[in-house]
Formats: sequence, structure tokens, C-alpha cells
Amino acid sequence: MAPQAWFSIQAAGAAARAAERGAEQARRQILFGVAQVYTVVASLRQALDVEERLLESSRRREREAEARLRAGAAPRVVLVRAQVDRARAEQDVRRASSALAAARIGLAALLDRDADFEVVEPPEPALPADLEALAAGAEGARPDVAAARLARTSAEAQRRAASSRYLPTFLAFGRSQWSSVEGFAGKSTTWAAGVALSWALLDGGLREAELREAEARAAESAAALRAAELRARAEVRQAMLDLESARANARKAEEQRALAAENLRLVETAWRAGSATAVEQADAAASLRNAEIALTAEVLGARLAALRVLQAAGAFDPVPRA
Repeated sequence: MAPQAWFSIQAAGAAARAAERGAEQARRQILFGVAQVYTVVASLRQALDVEERLLESSRRREREAEARLRAGAAPRVVLVRAQVDRARAEQDVRRASSALAAARIGLAALLDRDADFEVVEPPEPALPADLEALAAGAEGARPDVAAARLARTSAEAQRRAASSRYLPTFLAFGRSQWSSVEGFAGKSTTWAAGVALSWALLDGGLREAELREAEARAAESAAALRAAELRARAEVRQAMLDLESARANARKAEEQRALAAENLRLVETAWRAGSATAVEQADAAASLRNAEIALTAEVLGARLAALRVLQAAGAFDPVPRA
């Protein structure tokens, strides 16, 4: 019966469970990083689609300008301006295509596969209706908080193990033996029993030093647990604020895109009627392009913000462990 061994076993078990929770946190962080990269790649795919649509619109305006020039209804500068816009749109398409290819290569490296795949638009992250309840359960759901809690349990057990070194170690033993050959006493069975007590009375202050060190580690682990809990609360609150802001920005970007599309439609109608200039048409097309790209970026920001809410609350686990 060694009291210090009891607490040492408890400390080792808690440390092992803390390591498991730490590994789980690392696994979720990796999956979260991959999900972020995939969302970015999907957003770049959408941006490329936008650039291709705008390129087709630029080519259509160039054909219209060329027809008006041949009919004598517009000066040559109108055609030149349309050609400039078309060339810029082609450059934007090449730039977007290169960005998508580079991002796909990075995603392929994370997935450990070739980059010859296409991405589809990911679904919206599934957030519960009650975000406050999600925030309240963050401390119990996050693996890093659980690991810090187990680390504190291990440190407390180590402190008790250090304190128990002042206690004696008690040993009791018994033995019974049978032999087919009789011994000197004329018996074929023998037995023995006994007890032993070991008690270290003087060790030169080693136990006091180990106890102080264990107490310091216990205090450190308690502070680390408190810091992990506060960090979890702060990250959830910040992620929720970021999500609210990102959703508002996405709604505003959608409104601006709709207004830019309507403005381009009106300007093109007026241009065909001869009451608008080619410069006004080009400006309207550029405004629509900027609005489309801004909308894509804001939608991406809203999705990433939703993923960060799930991650901060400890609810992000797209591939649960079996």
C-alpha cells in the first residue's frame, strides 16, 4: 500500500486523457483549416463565373458598338472604348482563373490528392437558431477547455502524490508452497507471512521541494484553465459579432449589386436610344463588376464567419471520430 502511487496513477490517467483531448483539438483545427480553404476555393470559382459573365457582356457591347459604327450611328471612339473594356475583362478572367488554379493546388495538398478536381458551392454552415445557447455550451464542448480541465486534475493529483510522500509505505506478504519431496522437517508444505513498513523520516528537504513545485504547477494549471474558459467565451462572443457584421455586409452587397445591375440596364437602354454616352455605359458596367466581386467577397466572409462561430463554440466537427 503506497499512497503516493495511488495519486501518481490518477495523475497519469488524467494526463493521458488531456493528451487525447489535445489531439482532438488539433484534429478539429486541421479540418477547420481545410474547410476554410475549400470555402475560399469555391468563392474563387464563383468569382471566375462572374468574370466570365462580365466578359461575355463586354463582348456583346463591343459587337453592338461595331454595328453602330458601321451604321454611322456612333463615332469610332465608342468602339475603341468597348474594345478596351473587353480586353480588360479578358485580363480579369485570366487573373481569376490563375487565382483559382493556385488555390486548388493548395487545397489538393491539404487533401493529399491531385488537383484535377472541381469544387462545388458548399452549403451554408448549419447554425442553431439559439446562438446564445451555443455560446453557453462552448466551455463544455471545446476540446482545448476539456484538456485544460484534465491538466488541472492531473496537477492536483501530482500535488497530492507529493504530499503523500510524508506517509509510510506498508507492505504485507504471504506465501504457501507445496513440494512432492518432503523437506528436513518431514513436511511437503511450507508457508510464510509477514509485514513491512517503510517510512522516510529525513530526505534532506527533497519532499518539501517537490511539494512546493507540485503546488506551483497546480496553481499554474488552474490559471491556465481559467484562461482557457475566458478565451472560449471571448472567442465565441467575438465570432458572433463578426457573423452579425458579415451577414449585414452581405445583405448590403446584395442590394448594391441589384442597384448596379438595374443602373446598367437603364444606361444600356438609354445608350441604344442615343441618350447616353459610351463612357456612361462603361462606368455602369464597371460599377456592376465591382458590385459582383464585392458580393462574392462578402458572401465568403459570411460563410467563414459562420464557420468560426461553430469552431469557437466547439461545435465544428464535420468528420466525427468513430
